[in-house]
Amino acid sequence: MAWLAFLLAGIAGIVDVGGYIALGGIFTAHVSGDTVKAADALAHGDWRATLQHFAPLPFIVVGYLVGGSIVKLTTVRAVRYWFSIGAIVEALFLAIFAIGHRHLAGDSLGYVPAGWRLYGLMACLTFAMGVQNSLLRSVERADVRTTFVTGMVINFAHEMLDWIFARFTREKPGERGEKAALFGAIWLCFAIGGAAGGVLQVLHGAIVFCIPALAMATLSLYAWRHPFTRVEPGI
Repeated sequence: MAWLAFLLAGIAGIVDVGGYIALGGIFTAHVSGDTVKAADALAHGDWRATLQHFAPLPFIVVGYLVGGSIVKLTTVRAVRYWFSIGAIVEALFLAIFAIGHRHLAGDSLGYVPAGWRLYGLMACLTFAMGVQNSLLRSVERADVRTTFVTGMVINFAHEMLDWIFARFTREKPGERGEKAALFGAIWLCFAIGGAAGGVLQVLHGAIVFCIPALAMATLSLYAWRHPFTRVEPGI
């Protein structure tokens, strides 16, 4: 099921970089970046920018709470479609963002929302990423996250270190190498998705968000017909 982590990471990359451009420099999946920007704005006395960069944090938490509640309620009741339900919720909010931003932007590819429009559109993306975080935690016996890739880079370095030292001991390095490859590939998929999302956002505007929305809807349908029994939810 590693392919699922790769696909979700690519989707998160599209959303984060595309959203960063569409919202004028606000991260919607990489909240570490927003925390740094909020702190920097606060240090410079820019209260408006401080609030704008702090706002994604509660939205992504609410998204995780909603997604996690869906997972818990369905798993407690032995419903196998927890991933499908969460994925379609994420797809819905991505589609709302795409349609809403496109409607407000009109023919302008460089449109950046302001005021309540900014917070409304921001909420759609960060909520969607919060939901995604609740959908996947473990594949191939490895803990993974598909939206904050800093952790995946550190995990990659950790597994590489153990892989290197295992070659000089009696331990088998194979599993370490496989995990390092998994974590590195998740980062790479996020980076590729981010690059593609950024280019498409610049060229075509927020309509690009129909791509991750359609991808999540397709995943939802696939998981409904073939429930993910070997995937551990992210709660």
